[in-house]
Formats: sequence, structure tokens, C-alpha cells
Amino acid sequence: MTRFPSVADTDVVLPELVMHYREGCHLCEDMQQQLAELFEPGEFRLTLIDIDEDAVLREAYNVRVPVLSLVQLPASRLPEEGLEVATAGLAQGAKPVRNDAKGPLNGTLKELCEHFLDLVAVREALASYNRPLLAARTSPADR
Repeated sequence: MTRFPSVADTDVVLPELVMHYREGCHLCEDMQQQLAELFEPGEFRLTLIDIDEDAVLREAYNVRVPVLSLVQLPASRLPEEGLEVATAGLAQGAKPVRNDAKGPLNGTLKELCEHFLDLVAVREALASYNRPLLAARTSPADR
């Protein structure tokens, strides 16, 4: 029986949420406050992106803010046999994430909710965040 190396603590990635927002938006402020109240500190990283600082983002999210998304693991974080897991989000409408000063980690954005916090969707996304990495790095006997 071939055993794959176990996943070390450093291999588990802290989930990153991205909130597209607008200054002065009470729904945006409410969603950010609910995230702070309903989740433990250190459970995820939150990147705030002001849509009014970029014309393309303003056009895409103008009346939809706040929009909360999960940054999905990029394919480069998974071994070859797990690539389809990381890239599956693109087929489901996930958006590519920029890797510059205005964007979060490389990867794709999977929208979780807009206007109001969908607690179930956020909890499911956070709970399943490292599962593709862990599944691809362990043998079937370890599961």
C-alpha cells in the first residue's frame, strides 16, 4: 500500500473572503458587522474592495453591493491529480481574481451572497475550503 505524506499544518490555507462594497452603503456595513459578530477571529481573512475605485468593478457590481465571495484555491496549490477540483469553479461561473495591489490571492471568486449575508452559504464555504487540498494530498485509506 502506498501512503502519501500527511498534510502538515502549514499546508492548510486560511480561507479568504472578498467583499465588494461601496463607502456609505448601509448594507455593506451591516454585512461586515455580521461577519465580525458571527465568526471567530482568525477563521478567515477578509479583503474589502471599494468598487468606486475601479470603473470596471463599479459597472460590474454597481447595484449589487455588498457582494461576498470566496477565493477558491488555485490549481497550483494542488497536486496534479487534484487539478480538476480547483478549476471546477470556472465552469460554475467563478470569476478570475487579479494578482496585483487591488486584488486578493490568485484564484477564482465564487460568489456566496449579495445584499444580505447568507450564513449557511458562508459556513459551508468555510467548512469545505481546504477539503480539495486535503483530499488530493491523502490516500483513499486515510479518508
